[in-house]
Amino acid sequence: MPASYLTDPLVDFTGATPQRELIGDQKWIAIFPIGTEGWAEVRRSGYPVYVDTTEPVGSLFPGKGTIKRLPYPHTE
Repeated sequence: MPASYLTDPLVDFTGATPQRELIGDQKWIAIFPIGTEGWAEVRRSGYPVYVDTTEPVGSLFPGKGTIKRLPYPHTE
């Protein structure tokens, strides 16, 4: 059983996927139940990549992905 787990593409550190991406995906899965923490992790690390490309239905800015940073006006 451990051999089949270690060869799974989601955890195979010897494969083509960079280790940083694999770790980022696993961390996001672990903190997914804490919504704001998961959102902050995607913003901080950029992983998982597919979360950044999705957006809610009826988005005010379609095609822009998730919020990265709210811009401040120049008067601030």
